[in-house]
Amino acid sequence: MSGVIFEEEQYTSRQVFGAPVTPKSVKWLVDHGVVTEEKDAHKVLIIITALFFVVSFAIFFRGPIGELFTSEPEITIDQKLQRERFEARREARGIPINNN
Repeated sequence: MSGVIFEEEQYTSRQVFGAPVTPKSVKWLVDHGVVTEEKDAHKVLIIITALFFVVSFAIFFRGPIGELFTSEPEITIDQKLQRERFEARREARGIPINNN
C-alpha cells in the first residue's frame, strides 16, 4: 500500500449557521452616514423602537398624545333628556348648575 494515491475532491465550505450577519437596517444607517459604527446603529434602532412604543401606548391609553387622536363621544338623546331633567330638578331646589 505504499504507492496508493487518493484523489480528493476540493470542497468549498458553506456558510456556517449562526455566523454573525449584519442586518440590512444597520447597513443602511452606516452606508447613508447616519452613524459611523454598527454599535451606534444598534443604539439608534433601539431608540426608534422605544419611541414607537411610547407613541403607541399614548394613543391606545389616551395619554397626552392619545387625546389628539380621539374625540369626545356623542351624547344620545336619552342622555341629553336625562341631563335636562337633572338640571331642572337642581334649579327647582335652588342648587346652582356648574356648566363646564
